[in-house]
Amino acid sequence: MANIQPSLVRIGIGFGLSMIIGVIIGTSMGIYPVFEDYLTAPVMAIMTFPAVVWAFLGVLWFGITDYVVSVFVITLAVAPYVTVNVWKGAESVDHDLVEMAATFDASRINQWRHIHIPHLQPFIFSSARLAFALSWKISLIAEVFGATSGVGYVVDYYFQTLRADMIIAWALPVMVVMFAIERLFKRLEDRSFEWRPELEESAGQRR
Repeated sequence: MANIQPSLVRIGIGFGLSMIIGVIIGTSMGIYPVFEDYLTAPVMAIMTFPAVVWAFLGVLWFGITDYVVSVFVITLAVAPYVTVNVWKGAESVDHDLVEMAATFDASRINQWRHIHIPHLQPFIFSSARLAFALSWKISLIAEVFGATSGVGYVVDYYFQTLRADMIIAWALPVMVVMFAIERLFKRLEDRSFEWRPELEESAGQRR
């Protein structure tokens, strides 16, 4: 548990920062063309940068740390995927609906509350599930190179001692925990949108 808890904390912090940064930048790029023009190239460049290279750079810049390197690598590796997913979701907002709301003098707050946020919710949920899965994988890479504790650190130790059995023994329980948390995200997503099948069914009956 002494090595599992630091990994979970690093994943949680990196995941949270990735979601915050990705949702803000992705929404801005999808709604405001000026952000899309200036940020598309940097986002795509960062997305193609290997996580292992971020790990090496993190160690060079910050040294061996408890949290900084891992959180740094997770954030830079995962945030672009969230950004692109949310960006394409924000881009697909029905502009006619936005124009109609503006025509009826709906405030910007109401437009966000009743149009943009409901439309973006499915993309945010799907991004969260993807980001969490990636965060777990990238955390192990970062811990191998830039941490003195955590599951990745332990796996690297047993790799150097050629203990394949211990590598599997350490990896499997954490995989089960990550899978359980991912299923929790899926249940929250299903519960948030459980009204949709009823809406579609009622629409079909009216036809």
